[in-house]
Amino acid sequence: MVNVLPAHTNRSKELEDNSPLKTDAKDAAQIAKLVGMGIFVRFPFLTTPYVELRLLSVQRHRLTVEATRFRNRLQGVLDLAWPEFLGQFSGLHKRTPLAILARWPLPQEFAAATPQAVWRHIHAASRGHVSKERVATLIASAKETIALTQATPERRLEITKLLARWALVREQLAVVEARIVALVDQCPEARVLLSVPEISAACAATIVAELGTPADFQHPRQVLKLAGMNLTGRQSGQTEAAGASPSGAGRCSGGSSSCWPAAGASPGACTGPSTRRCGPGASRGPRPCALWPGSWCRCCSGSCRPGSRSTRAVGVGIATKWPRSGAMPSRRCR
Repeated sequence: MVNVLPAHTNRSKELEDNSPLKTDAKDAAQIAKLVGMGIFVRFPFLTTPYVELRLLSVQRHRLTVEATRFRNRLQGVLDLAWPEFLGQFSGLHKRTPLAILARWPLPQEFAAATPQAVWRHIHAASRGHVSKERVATLIASAKETIALTQATPERRLEITKLLARWALVREQLAVVEARIVALVDQCPEARVLLSVPEISAACAATIVAELGTPADFQHPRQVLKLAGMNLTGRQSGQTEAAGASPSGAGRCSGGSSSCWPAAGASPGACTGPSTRRCGPGASRGPRPCALWPGSWCRCCSGSCRPGSRSTRAVGVGIATKWPRSGAMPSRRCR
């Protein structure tokens, strides 16, 4: 059993009759043609723990979308009912703003409360992380609010209901994530992914649930193709340029261009003001490339060589060759 990706049928539907028309009969014909051409992906037949991970990953995604929807709706209501409240906190998902809104949904109620009661409530909710000066600022903003004063009971009711529904979704999300963590320990592939920095249990579970086990693949390129991470390239006549993957691998984190992989710099290490990809086939720039002798680019100043320091190089990375000398580098190009 195999699957034909919807993106493939979407791109090939105009090849049939040069029309973007989409019908059931046309989709069936396109799917049959793509299968005959070998353009399909395998259907993963997963065992029990992997099936559970896939179902839990889908549930987590849907709950996260619902939580984001409730948060955005609450922000929209507060823009009219208490516009100064959002500027006092970094996010509504924190414990302190939720505790304040649960007790005083409207600024009129918050301003009418005694400062001692407000301080005690905020101090307990924030565990002493909110100072008295911030509490005094919040009280002053509530007294001088520019919020709408019409239909305050209805606004209060809406805020209360949104808080309750958002809390329910967060509670369900915590249960699903706890179950995911327990199942990740039962999957060897997920435990290996956890050894990668910044890979959480939810991320590892999603990867394993989508890809399955490594035994289902015969070559690493099959995984890259399924994930849409194939390397791209452009060729036209005598001009040829290789590029990075569409997913952003090798993308410069500090500039607006991509680091040339063969230049020796590690992916993501480029932090300079480069504005264009360098290397063979790149667009001609105003100066010779310090990393690729014989080519011109915009990312280097051309003075990166032993004994000198470049001021506009692509960043911290080891160059493969030095201009005009051809010697291997003994220091890092900055």
